[in-house]
Amino acid sequence: MSVTRRVIEFWGKAGTTVSETSTNAIQNIDTGVAGILFKVDGVLISSIFITCSANPLRYSFTADPVSGGLGHVLQKDGDGIWIRGADNIRALKFKSAIDGSHAFLAITPFYGDE
Repeated sequence: MSVTRRVIEFWGKAGTTVSETSTNAIQNIDTGVAGILFKVDGVLISSIFITCSANPLRYSFTADPVSGGLGHVLQKDGDGIWIRGADNIRALKFKSAIDGSHAFLAITPFYGDE
C-alpha cells in the first residue's frame, strides 16, 4: 500500500482560519465576510492559504473573473493555493465558477517572515 504524504511549508505565523462562501458577484479579501486582518500586532500579512469545497471557485488578480471564462479555477476538494505578498492578496478577486453553485472556502492568513 502506498501512502501519499503532503508537506505544507509555512511562511510566518498562522492566523485564525476563517470561512467564506463565494457568490455570483465578484469578491475580494477586503470586501468578503471572512474578516482577514492585513496587520496583526503591527505585523503585515505575508501570505494566505485557500482551500475550496462544495463547488469550484474562479479567481484572478486585478482583472475581474468571469464564470466560464477569464480566471483560474480552484477545484473543489483539490489542492489549495498559496498567495504570497500583501499586494497580491489585495489584488485577488474571486467568485463562484458556476453561477448559483457556490464554493465554501477555508482561508488561513500568515503574518511576517515572507
